[in-house]
Amino acid sequence: MFVEGTNDYKFNHVPMKLPTAGICDFMEYIYSTYPKEMKFLVNGPDLGECPIKIRTMYIFDEEFPTEAIPQRLLRNGLWKALVRCHLYGKEIINYSIVLKATDN
Repeated sequence: MFVEGTNDYKFNHVPMKLPTAGICDFMEYIYSTYPKEMKFLVNGPDLGECPIKIRTMYIFDEEFPTEAIPQRLLRNGLWKALVRCHLYGKEIINYSIVLKATDN
């Protein structure tokens, strides 16, 4: 997606659709699959917290697990993941992740 007024042209974009899952199931999966990485999440929900209360969460300057990215997508450059979640046609979550991929 290109957002007018941004420099999104400098990012690698690959359209991808993830399977549908409830947010509690999704967070349970993330916590069980990437427990070490979830420690980097600032102000994230507690493991097993459901419903998840409204909050702002951050991850600052941490290394993203390479094994979480399909091998055919791995290439150096700037990447931006735009994530939007809808419930009954209404957007309830919207966030982006910006990554810089390097061989170093």
